[in-house]
Amino acid sequence: MLVQVQPPLPKRSNMKIIFLDIDGVLNTTDTIRLPEVFVEQNGIRIGFNLLNKFAIENLNRVTDRSGAKIVISSSWRVLCNTPERFKILCQHLKNEGVTGEIIGRTPTSGEYAEALGQPEGYGSGPGQIYFGYCRGKEIQMWLDQNPGVSKFVIVDDSSDMDHLMDKLVRTIFELGITNLDADRMLNQLLD
Repeated sequence: MLVQVQPPLPKRSNMKIIFLDIDGVLNTTDTIRLPEVFVEQNGIRIGFNLLNKFAIENLNRVTDRSGAKIVISSSWRVLCNTPERFKILCQHLKNEGVTGEIIGRTPTSGEYAEALGQPEGYGSGPGQIYFGYCRGKEIQMWLDQNPGVSKFVIVDDSSDMDHLMDKLVRTIFELGITNLDADRMLNQLLD
């Protein structure tokens, strides 16, 4: 069963995608301790961590060279699960220097559990994290809804990718995306 958290993208072939986590990828040990910045649009105000400029430069190098689009798979999408709130998240990423095109987000595990008819319970509502499912299944749901993806890479500091482990470039929380990680991402997208 497909979960429609946003309309599917127009059918495009040969699309390249980066599934982007934020904590441990762009938000690192150096930035997590800094004060939050607030982004406000249409009366909605959300506080975010500042992001690691070096990690952002590496992400931008990957999107610039590969032409890959970004899909947010981070837990930050749980807080930003309405179109208005998601726009604010995208604006924060742009304000911090992300230049790649952000085209959407993966469904949350709660949305996934709801689609499967899981009973109500802790963390199983719309936009909630449901701990019985992994990020790899959420990414697979997005891929199922959006045919035409020719290549993709997952950049995350966690390894809950299920059958998609071979697509993971795993970062270290303290560093975020390093030069080596960016090279590994490019190898998967340009291979």
